Amino acid sequence: MGFEKNYLEIDLSTDSTFNVVLEAENNIVYAFGTATGNVAIGVDGSSTPRKGMKVEFIYDGVMGANTLTVFGTNIPVASDNVKSLFNFYYNGTAWLPLFNPSTDTAYINNGQVRADAAIALNKLATLTANRAVQTGAGGITEASPTTTTDLAKLSAISVSASQLNNVGATTALTADLNLLATLAASGLTTAELSYLIGVTSNLQTQLNAKANSADFSGLVSIETFDVTIPSSEILTSNSTPINLVPARGANTVIVPIKITGQLIYGTTPYATNGEFDIYCGGSIPCFAFGDDNNFLFGTVSRIVNATERVLAGATDTVYIANSPLTLQTSDGNPTGGDSNVRVFGMFYVINL
Repeated sequence: MGFEKNYLEIDLSTDSTFNVVLEAENNIVYAFGTATGNVAIGVDGSSTPRKGMKVEFIYDGVMGANTLTVFGTNIPVASDNVKSLFNFYYNGTAWLPLFNPSTDTAYINNGQVRADAAIALNKLATLTANRAVQTGAGGITEASPTTTTDLAKLSAISVSASQLNNVGATTALTADLNLLATLAASGLTTAELSYLIGVTSNLQTQLNAKANSADFSGLVSIETFDVTIPSSEILTSNSTPINLVPARGANTVIVPIKITGQLIYGTTPYATNGEFDIYCGGSIPCFAFGDDNNFLFGTVSRIVNATERVLAGATDTVYIANSPLTLQTSDGNPTGGDSNVRVFGMFYVINL
């Protein structure tokens, strides 16, 4: 048992508009003759197409420069007087052209594909393996020169958009970057590069304009010290002297220039042995905070200068080589106090 067929003929030379009556599941429409203008063929309103209805449209006429539209679709006929077959299918809503003989291809467009078709990508033509995908000049999808290995390198980069923008704004040449890479390999650090910040002219010229180190050979280097002594050490500062500056080696002497003390008052003043002496290794002090200024006996926080001592006897010594600069209370350990003391000053070192 087959499907019933309905056969219709259309003479293109007789009119510009034709409406055919479809009475069967399978219909054949045969168009012939020479058209005098554009021709449109549609379905007569007296017949309602049904889903699944099919029309075989056979073209065997002459259109010249005129256009031929069948069921709303423009038909690109192959040439005049050459028979062409077009198949149409009614999907319940619209007529779909199924085959285009002029190009020998299926006549299916995007609108004819179901939204939920979920066509697998492996149904598409294969491209070059392991490549990114791009669109060419004509908008056609094609394999990119960028490989998946290249993309993997990019995905491993962890930078911000602003950092990438900084790279985009860089005008350095390859040779410039290679030079920096060479310097980094030789040990140049970021901190060392930062030393150049603020330089406005040739460094060698500036250095040449400065005095040679030999010009300073007769000058001394001034150094400083700043030591805070807790009250617990002050209470034993006679029996255990306190180092302010360590010894500087054989045949060297530490020579103080100025020494200042700050009493950081606690709650109780010191009661006895309030003279602070500074020793430079000798038998008598080189500087002292004497009893007369009441420094250690103070009842408020204050700052006092130490005074330089003068050699008293023929056998007395003040400076001894390779000795530290120390602090010691005279006559015995202080008693009763709880104040800390800060001692700071300037000195230089001479070679004997």
